[in-house]
Amino acid sequence: MAQIEQPSLSLNKFQRNRKLGEGFQGSAYLATNNDTKQIVVLKEIECSVEDKKMRVEQEIENHKKISFKYIVQYYDSFKDGENKFYIVAEYCDKGTLSDLINQHIHRRTHVSEDEAWSILVQLILGVNYMHSLKICHRDLKPDNIFLTGNNLEVRIGDLGFSKMLDPQRSYLQSMLGTPIIEDKSISYFWRCLGNWSYNVSPAHS
Repeated sequence: MAQIEQPSLSLNKFQRNRKLGEGFQGSAYLATNNDTKQIVVLKEIECSVEDKKMRVEQEIENHKKISFKYIVQYYDSFKDGENKFYIVAEYCDKGTLSDLINQHIHRRTHVSEDEAWSILVQLILGVNYMHSLKICHRDLKPDNIFLTGNNLEVRIGDLGFSKMLDPQRSYLQSMLGTPIIEDKSISYFWRCLGNWSYNVSPAHS
């Protein structure tokens, strides 16, 4: 499994600026590396049970194998105390796809067709790359699709439910993911693409 205890890296090397969000897997903070001054995301995961520790180790192991433009860049990881784990990753300054969708819903505007297609193509390339490594995301949803830069470059993130596919199998035997995803957000995005769509299943991708 992944080695997550690294004496050279510790929590005091980071300045936590603000909380970005909180989910089932833990909390995410916007942070600054005190040595390099790099802005990063610091994901904090409380693991009081062995099963969750194994899941965090699996997330780190899978993320270390990935280096691709359309997937959030993993930088490092470390442990603080017995049950707190931290993952240091790329910060995406334009928020999530969910944020973008909700902004347009609030303004009663639409993502342009070109913009929607651009996001979709980047998503397909990112998912395809993960699948080429036999890694399944299993929780692909607007909240886990991050955006960065002026051209809204896509970064697939949060690999907390990701799983390596058994080399002897072409499918997974278990299903994980977010049971309920707000239908309004999903249907809104696909409507921007007209009658064409690429159906990405949150439970299997």
